[in-house]
Amino acid sequence: MAKTPKYLLVGGCPAPYDVAAQIDLVTKRAGGGVASIYRGQDPAAKPLLHRYGHHTQKELVDASPTQRAAWGVTGTPNPYDRSQHELRGPNGEHLPTYMQGVDSGENTNANRFRVKNAARHYGWEVVFPYDSVVEYHHWHFVRPPRSNKRCSAAKLIARRLALRLSTRKQMKGHW
Repeated sequence: MAKTPKYLLVGGCPAPYDVAAQIDLVTKRAGGGVASIYRGQDPAAKPLLHRYGHHTQKELVDASPTQRAAWGVTGTPNPYDRSQHELRGPNGEHLPTYMQGVDSGENTNANRFRVKNAARHYGWEVVFPYDSVVEYHHWHFVRPPRSNKRCSAAKLIARRLALRLSTRKQMKGHW
């Protein structure tokens, strides 16, 4: 039997296996694309990041402003080991997988509304931890997004399998 991967690609971004299907369902229902999910130092994620022109949090922090601008990154990134995109809290503490930071959609209240409603559709709750307008696109789940009456275990398994096959196909020859 094939080994379960640690990360699956969601919109060209690596996402932890345990929440990839849920992130994919919410972002698709909300109608926004994904800009960034996991960008930590895990060697299992780096080929996925680099394949699609993404960078680790450390690479973003270490880059010059000119390099970041060339990559389409605006502003100053959070210090590495302190980003929800690395499953870390503001003091460097490890966060549970369901608190994976996700950047999707635009920096608007309308986008926040769509993401919250999409999560609610599946019986889940999300939070937008930053008040700054430039971070209105950043969200995470409040608690583990489990199967329920609105989103069956079968639906999550099917979505996870589709993401797994898609990731394998996209990364063929790059691992």
